[in-house]
Amino acid sequence: MSLLFETIRISGGKAHNLELHEARLNRSRRVLFGQNKPLRLAEHIIVPDELPEGITRCRVICDSDIRSVEFTAYNPA
Repeated sequence: MSLLFETIRISGGKAHNLELHEARLNRSRRVLFGQNKPLRLAEHIIVPDELPEGITRCRVICDSDIRSVEFTAYNPA
């Protein structure tokens, strides 16, 4: 089974454009996996208090359900 991932910008302890990410992820889950029950990313993305200042990357990995939520430093290429 394929995995989907969504990369979300976190700054100031807040996830940005969450509604757009959620809509894309749920649309892909519906088309690829036949999942009609939408996921609410805000219920799964718990921003840790100990994140460093600045921008952090949140990566959500899922198939029919969320498999992991990871936070890493943002390093522009």
